[in-house]
Amino acid sequence: MRCSNCGHEVSEDSLHCPNCGKELTFDFSLPRIPASDTPAVAVHEPKKHSVSDRAAYFKGFQMANTLLGLVVLIAVACFLIFT
Repeated sequence: MRCSNCGHEVSEDSLHCPNCGKELTFDFSLPRIPASDTPAVAVHEPKKHSVSDRAAYFKGFQMANTLLGLVVLIAVACFLIFT
């Protein structure tokens, strides 16, 4: 890296130029890239789920609810039997 005041070569971790004493400033801005007519990222349509995907999804919920109901029923039965 070079000092913007005197052009002396300075290390990357220096805060001041060892030659002229000028405080070093850093340009953190991104370089400008000219825009092109074509998009950089292709735009995709959202995926439409088929009826079979939805049916499988809801069947999973139905199975989970059935198992939860059985667990609650068994817990209530055990509570009534052992109390």
